[in-house]
Amino acid sequence: MGLKDDNAKLRKQLDGRNIEYEHMCLRIGELESLTRSQYEQIETLQAELATVRTDNKLLGQSIGKADERLRQVQRESDVRYANLQKAEKQVDLLHNQNSSLINTEEDLSTSISDLTASIRMLVCK
Repeated sequence: MGLKDDNAKLRKQLDGRNIEYEHMCLRIGELESLTRSQYEQIETLQAELATVRTDNKLLGQSIGKADERLRQVQRESDVRYANLQKAEKQVDLLHNQNSSLINTEEDLSTSISDLTASIRMLVCK
C-alpha cells in the first residue's frame, strides 16, 4: 500500500501543481493583455504628444510673428509720434510768426494812419 499511497500523493501534488500552472497561465494571459493595453495607451499618448508638440511649435511661430508685428507697429507708432511732435513745433512756430506778423501789421497800420494824418496836416497848412 505504500506505493499506491505515494502515487496518490504524487498525483494529488501533480493535480495541485497543474491547477497552479493553469492559474499562472491565466494570470500571464491577463498580464499580457494588460501589457498590450498599456502599450496601446503609450502609443496613443505618444501620438497626442507629437500633436501637442506640433501645435506648440505652430503656436510659438504665431507668437513670434505677432511679437514681431507688435514691435513693427511700435516702431511705426514711435515714428508717427516723432512726426506729430515735429508738426506741433511747426504749428507753434507758425502761430508765433503769424502773431508777430499781425502785430507788425497793426504797428504798420498805426504808423500809416499817423503818417497819413501828418501828411494831411502838412498839406492843409
